[in-house]
Amino acid sequence: LEQPYWLSVARVLYRKGDRTTADQALERAILVFPLSFVGRWQAGNLLLEGGRIDEAVTQFSCILSYYPEQSSRVYDLFLRVVRDPNWILQKLVPSDAACLTQYLSYVYGTGDAESAEKVWAKRKSLGYKPSRQETIAHIDYLLSQGKIQGAHQIWKERLQEEGIPLPSDGNLITNGSFETDQILGGGFDWRVNQVQGATVSYDTAEASEGKRSLRIDFDGKENVDYYHVYQYVSLR
Repeated sequence: LEQPYWLSVARVLYRKGDRTTADQALERAILVFPLSFVGRWQAGNLLLEGGRIDEAVTQFSCILSYYPEQSSRVYDLFLRVVRDPNWILQKLVPSDAACLTQYLSYVYGTGDAESAEKVWAKRKSLGYKPSRQETIAHIDYLLSQGKIQGAHQIWKERLQEEGIPLPSDGNLITNGSFETDQILGGGFDWRVNQVQGATVSYDTAEASEGKRSLRIDFDGKENVDYYHVYQYVSLR
């Protein structure tokens, strides 16, 4: 009833070429302690060494479900083995929101924007509703990777979900007259960065259109090269 012994027996038998008996030993190893990280990790690697990738998936998917803190190790391993992020998404990552969110975070770190879009879409297809913060983080990631159209589509979908009207009459600027402090607080909204020597506020006494305008006060103590209010615009 000690898992390490069964794993050792399986390893020796695989090396001797006795696959049938080795499989039985590996099965016993998992039965002794089904949720052991070490057991699943070693069993999965033994199967990978034998070129049995599809069978190894069961072992590593268990790790992804029960040991999320170890997920990066699993994804790093499979990127070396299969070298196909789409295969990992379709066959390795469990189809639940928690695991897909976990994989999305990993994909962000790899800089693979195309895979990030696929993971986002698959999670949505399962009925997962991301928070506003998650949505903005995803939009900003896509913007950083030059995926402007994909980012803007998600932005429009989020506005519709929250009942926020889209700009009309061909206007591509969001909240152009600063009538609202923030629309979603990121993405294609205004971005206001704090800088020493300048203070940003809203002025209701002066307005080009609507009821107020943006006001920037300089204290005169700093030589400010000011570019700290800006917005990304998706041009057609």
